Amino acid sequence: MRRKEIKFLFTILIIGYFTQETFAGNERFELVSRDSWWRNDHYQYLGMLPLAVPDGKMQFWVRFQTTDSPGDYFMEPAGADSMTLKQDETSEIGKLINETIEPALYDNYILENLLGYEYDISDGKVHRREYHIYYARGDTIYVISGWLGKFLSFYRAIPGDFRHSVEDFQEEVKKLSPAYAIADKGFFKKIEEERNYFLEYVDKENMTRVRNYQIFGNFTFPGQVGGEEKRYNLIEITRFIDKEVIP
Repeated sequence: MRRKEIKFLFTILIIGYFTQETFAGNERFELVSRDSWWRNDHYQYLGMLPLAVPDGKMQFWVRFQTTDSPGDYFMEPAGADSMTLKQDETSEIGKLINETIEPALYDNYILENLLGYEYDISDGKVHRREYHIYYARGDTIYVISGWLGKFLSFYRAIPGDFRHSVEDFQEEVKKLSPAYAIADKGFFKKIEEERNYFLEYVDKENMTRVRNYQIFGNFTFPGQVGGEEKRYNLIEITRFIDKEVIP
């Protein structure tokens, strides 16, 4: 074998080796489920306390009938009926997530496994069609959820007891959503307490909301019987469609 051929073969082997290592190091997305028990001590920061009374089939700590504070969309609408998403609805979700979130944070497998929900509350006066999915890469939890025709929310929850400054938080949001416009920190709502903290910015012009706080959660991964409660630092990015629901 000539020297050039040996050199070419060696180069191919090296490329193949590192390519294999790269794919081996990339953890795949996997679907996870939330354990039924859930701490909601962060609800005061979301404006969801005091809790409402039960309203139809919907669990009262998950969804509210008001449009400016409809509920905690990190959680699935427990108690709702399942439904099949229509083609125009899946197109809406795909368009919004593509415009809002870094493509490396989801894939077709995740979008194809979105669960559709619909429910009535307030004695049938309020009807909603929604979607939701929990998934993970490694120990990081992600959620894609939303109220069809109103907004899409994306969440990332990283295990750990730590807090972001406004500057660090916006840098993290920018990684998740390249379309996000950095704002003056004076526009942020800030709460700093011993038990938790809260950062929020609503950009009405760009119809976007970002929030950051801590939660406690249990998640069951494939092959596990039950999850372990952990503290997570959570980032929310919400893209509004309807101006009427912007808080």
